[in-house]
Amino acid sequence: MDAFEKVRTKLETQPQEEYEIINAEIKHGGFVYYQEGCCLVRSKDEEADSDNYEVLFNLEELKLDQPFIDCIRVAPDEKYVAAKIRTENSETSTCIVVKLSDQPVMEASFPNVSSFEWVKDEEDEDVLFYTFQRNLRCHEVYRATFGDNKRNERFYTEKDPRCQNAAVTLFSRVVPVLSADLVSKCRELKKIIILLFCLLELIYRVCQILSIWDT
Repeated sequence: MDAFEKVRTKLETQPQEEYEIINAEIKHGGFVYYQEGCCLVRSKDEEADSDNYEVLFNLEELKLDQPFIDCIRVAPDEKYVAAKIRTENSETSTCIVVKLSDQPVMEASFPNVSSFEWVKDEEDEDVLFYTFQRNLRCHEVYRATFGDNKRNERFYTEKDPRCQNAAVTLFSRVVPVLSADLVSKCRELKKIIILLFCLLELIYRVCQILSIWDT
């Protein structure tokens, strides 16, 4: 079974409780990842309501005015966690990537990120796909690879001015330019990821509306 088939099987068989989204909290594996004060932290699932947690990153290091975590994603094998950081008075955001180890450390920081998601590539390395936002539109998708071959590169650019979000059309337009063999292997995965990106965008918009109502 190749890497793409493994990812597809993982997505199809993974129980919902292993990756449950609760506002800016995420349950993944045996941990809960969330914001505590000015820090990104995690605790064991059974200790989520206690003060026994591990600090992964201090948001004050970004030197932003009243930062808060808007979204969290954990890599499939839990070697990395990514979090989108925003401020109260701005729609711009920063995505940080923290390497999970005995001493967690920030490995990367990407500005103006709208949405993002982890996948495993064909070499079994952790890859973060993220959309770059400019003037409230997301026309560019980047691919950041972590591990032995660490790199960050532009993966896709939406050239259709009528399309405001490149994430929606990323896999429907980019994947077909890959080899025919690779497309046949990941056709089902493509459909799943398109749905995931659309769901992420919908959740983000709903959260924006709810935040307006709360004020």
